[in-house]
Amino acid sequence: MTEEAVRQGLKRDLADSLVQQTLRGAATMLMESGAHPAVAKAGVCSPGGTTAEGYAAFEREGVRAGLAETMAAAARKSRELTEG
Repeated sequence: MTEEAVRQGLKRDLADSLVQQTLRGAATMLMESGAHPAVAKAGVCSPGGTTAEGYAAFEREGVRAGLAETMAAAARKSRELTEG
């Protein structure tokens, strides 16, 4: 996220700060509200807004599948390491 923010023209220190605040804010919102992530997402995605547009690109690019495979690969490796 930081690299793309820099590519989009932000200075690196600002990009770092904004990415950290975004992730911290999302995690805090989920932890404090207890809301299901899909419900929280719906609450922050204004129709036609920037978050909705970003999320649509996320889906088009197959990031969900990529994250799922990343987690599966790490789990497989974890099992290999604990079994061997």
